[in-house]
Amino acid sequence: MPESYRDRLADLAESLRQDDRFTDVVFEPGGELAESVVERVRSELQIELPESLLSVYRAMNGLSLTWVAPQAASEPITGDTWILPLEEAFGGPRGMQEKTWDSRVFEDVLWFDDYPAKVKKFLKSARRFQPFRGYSAEVVLKFGDVSSEPELWLVQGEDLYRLHCELESYWELLVETRGTGYWQYHLLSSEDEAVLNLDLPYREQVLLLFPDARIEQLRPPEG
Repeated sequence: MPESYRDRLADLAESLRQDDRFTDVVFEPGGELAESVVERVRSELQIELPESLLSVYRAMNGLSLTWVAPQAASEPITGDTWILPLEEAFGGPRGMQEKTWDSRVFEDVLWFDDYPAKVKKFLKSARRFQPFRGYSAEVVLKFGDVSSEPELWLVQGEDLYRLHCELESYWELLVETRGTGYWQYHLLSSEDEAVLNLDLPYREQVLLLFPDARIEQLRPPEG
């Protein structure tokens, strides 16, 4: 991912501000990423962060992008993207203030003691990435081998769903969707979609607002 990612989002946010269809556009890029955070991930967690993650985090350490399209459809369409700073994604809400970055930093945040053992084991080894504000779901990173690319998973309480997307493509989709709410559900498998039994209008909402969006990877709902 090129280092212009921050500039691309800033330009998109400005274009939304200039468009009468949108209100309350706020883009807040994170500050500079301290190398001490990267080193702590490497030394304490034995994770070598891939370039697909670092290239964006070195441009901005987390981000928030929100907007509202109040009259685009029968109900307002909203955009809300919140990517955690790296120290919170790996070290919990207290970040660098935590003495150790073990799984306990996410207790009662990402996992709870009464979760099934298999789910709890999975979540203890996951790292937070993109919480959904106002909704009990989030996208997490799951690392395998030390130098491997992370898998992206959608977590809804005790329920875990693999997102069929590489991290670099995920960044691009975030730009193309402008962070339209819940577009990630279109990265589920058809089996998981059937289990959730959801009405998925989000792909169509993106295309309604942004007809030129390149979102071929977002699978239309079946049926």
